[in-house]
This record gives sequence, C-alpha cells and structure tokens, in this order.
Amino acid sequence: MNASRRTAMALPAQQQHSRRLLASWREDNIKIKRHSSAPPPKVRSTTTSAQASSTATAASSSSAETYDQLSFPMPTFSKALKVMENESYTLRSQATGRRWRAVSSSRECQFGEVLRAVEVTDEEAAASSPAYFAIKELNLDKLREVQGRTYEDPLREVAALQFLSSHPNVLPCTEALWDSDSIYIVTPFYSGGEVFDALTDRGRYEEGEARPLFRQVLHALRHLKIHGVCHRDVSLENLLLDEGNTVKLVDFGLALRIPQKPDGGARVLLPQGPCGKPFYIAPEVLSSSVSSGFDGFAVDVWACGVLLFVMLTGVPPFEMALPSQDQRCQIVAVEERLVDLLSAWGISLSPEAAGLIQSCLRHSPAERPSVENLLRHPWMKASS
Repeated sequence: MNASRRTAMALPAQQQHSRRLLASWREDNIKIKRHSSAPPPKVRSTTTSAQASSTATAASSSSAETYDQLSFPMPTFSKALKVMENESYTLRSQATGRRWRAVSSSRECQFGEVLRAVEVTDEEAAASSPAYFAIKELNLDKLREVQGRTYEDPLREVAALQFLSSHPNVLPCTEALWDSDSIYIVTPFYSGGEVFDALTDRGRYEEGEARPLFRQVLHALRHLKIHGVCHRDVSLENLLLDEGNTVKLVDFGLALRIPQKPDGGARVLLPQGPCGKPFYIAPEVLSSSVSSGFDGFAVDVWACGVLLFVMLTGVPPFEMALPSQDQRCQIVAVEERLVDLLSAWGISLSPEAAGLIQSCLRHSPAERPSVENLLRHPWMKASS
C-alpha cells in the first residue's frame, strides 16, 4: 500500500479511543445545529430559483424516469388556548379539551424550542401518575421569514406524521395546535433521550447491543416504505429511546413521498439539493443539485450503513460521501474495501456486520439492498 493510501486510511492520532472519538466528532461539529439539517458548507447550493427550475427541467427532459415527489395531504391543526402561568404556560386544545402544562425547556430547535410538559386534562390522574409529553413550539414569524429558503419544513413534518399510520418505532403526533403566534406539535416525551447521547456516554455498542436497536430502525423505515415515504434524515440524533429502550424515529421535516412504479419500486426523484446531516448524506444527494436524481429509499439505506458503522465503532467512516473529495469514501464506497479500512484503524467487527455495512455503503444506489433484504441479512438473525 502506498504512502498516500496509508495516510487516507489512518485513524487520526487524537482519536485512539472510541469515547474520545465520538466526543471529538461532536465538538468538531458544534457549528452545525444538532437538531436541524442543512447542506454541508462545502457543497451548499448557490443556484437561484430560476437556475434551480432550469436544472430541474433539464433533468426531467433528460430522463423519462425522473419524477417530482408527491405532496402530503395538508396537515390539520386545532385551535389552541395558551394561558400563561408565571414563567410557564398551559396549552389547551379547543378540539379535544386536552391540556398540557409546560414544565421545562428541553432544547432549542430551528424555529423555536421543545418543551417538556405534563398532561393535566385529568388533574387527579396527573397528580398520581403524570403523563409526560413534548411540545415543539414553533414561532410563526420565524417560519414565514425562512419560508422557501430552508430544506427543513415543520409543516411537512406534521403532514408526514399525520399521513403515516401508527407504528411502535415511529414518533406519533398526539395533536397539532395553533394560535396567533405559534404552532405546537404535541408528541410523547421519551425519557431515554437520543441514541446519539447514549453512544456518546458509552463510546460504542457491542454488536449484540446494537442489533436490536438497528433492527427497530429498519422496522421503522420499512413502515415508511410501505406508505411510500423516505425519511432523508436518518441519524443517531433522530433516534429517541423510551423508558423501555424502544427506538423512535423522529424529525420528519425532510420526508418525501415517492411515486411508485407499477411493480412497487420507487421512482427516481428530481434533484432536491444536498440536505441532511453531513456525515449521513448519500453521494447521489450531494451531487443531485447538478443533474442526477435519487432513489429516496436507497438514500435511507446509505444512512443506515453510516449509522451502524458509528454505533459499532464510535466514529463515522468518512467526512463526506464524495469520493473525489474524501479518499476514505473512495476506499469504502467505490472500491468496497471497508474491511481494509477497519483493519487499518485496528477495529474488529464480525464478517457479517462488516458485510452488512459494506452493502449499504455502495456508491451505486441500485446495488444497495432494500430494507427488507437488510432485515433478512445473516447479521440481523444472530442471537447475540
């Protein structure tokens, strides 16, 4: 192996232990809002709307198999009554009569904040056994200010959640409310936090620990696929855990409905621009602002490969899925030499785990397995 190739595959000296690896990774990306998704700075599109329209038209005319995404049904909102109480408030749905009292701020988000709340519809029951919820409060002025200028769309998130049927591994929308100042997305509150934070605390997962979590992610994506929906933002930050360690896929602001072929396969979508969390973005999405389209389901499978790699090793396989800019991506995705990279890093995975990850991280979307095939992979069937 030549010197340049050894350099490309070398693990940075300051990242010799998986706990420090993930902590360093997190610190290096502090400039990226953890709970929003945007194009990475190096590849951010600067095309005007007219240029984007021209590009889309050219892409459409060059391939009869390239389509625009379908629209979700319009989301429905109920009128909210917000009553301020000192520094907190109670939110009441005028449609159902359910009431929630905000008790603390959980985190900021792109258009507002997420609050932890307790349902007080039945005061006596709430006092004895409180039910906790999350209220994502989004400022309408902020939403109007960035309308059409950001990839992530909270209204699409509500529409997607209302469009999807209930599933144990997908975030449910309890109610969507509005008043003159804000919209409020009420969902269950999950005390287990993000899988990202759990991984940060432990450094990495053993294969037997990661398997049931990853299986639940695949079940969530299979549910989306049945409904013709791709997520486009699968990441450790967008996986929550409840008190029973059940995975919940969240943040549907980038979700798309995909037109289906007569045989049930996915249509290739028109370029949408590079979006998502940088480490997880598939190569065809990074280049889709130029001419090519993308298969939304294959994009989610790519992200699954990155996700499982990080869970088992504590580090991402590469910084950007552009082989021309990141030689590690060239080695893994184009040359399909993930095992060599792992060996150079001194990381030991079972052949089955490495094979599953490699299959997801193929440069060609057509060569990646379906979610259904991933669930049937030998590694998924192992008992420990």
